Amino acid sequence: GNWWEQANSTNCTTKKLLTAMEGYIAVDFEPLSAKQVKGISGRKGVEPSKYHGFAYDGIWVIAKTLTRVMDLLQHKERQDMYHNFTVDDREVGRLVLD
Repeated sequence: GNWWEQANSTNCTTKKLLTAMEGYIAVDFEPLSAKQVKGISGRKGVEPSKYHGFAYDGIWVIAKTLTRVMDLLQHKERQDMYHNFTVDDREVGRLVLD
């Protein structure tokens, strides 16, 4: 199962939770770590990149792009409501780059 199915302390069904979570992106501020552990990038938290301040703006760009793509796909789905509607990775990739 998924974590939200076990951690669910509400009367919401899994379907309702999935509907509420659709398109949700969460970010949280994490201060630079004093630990000497290397992260995914291979760098330690005490070695900040000169670009780390741009991460917040980058997340916003990604979120706005995905929101726009979801809106375009929902519009297309309404136009194609009498056809089988599927989206392949190429179409989503094209919409993201557009």
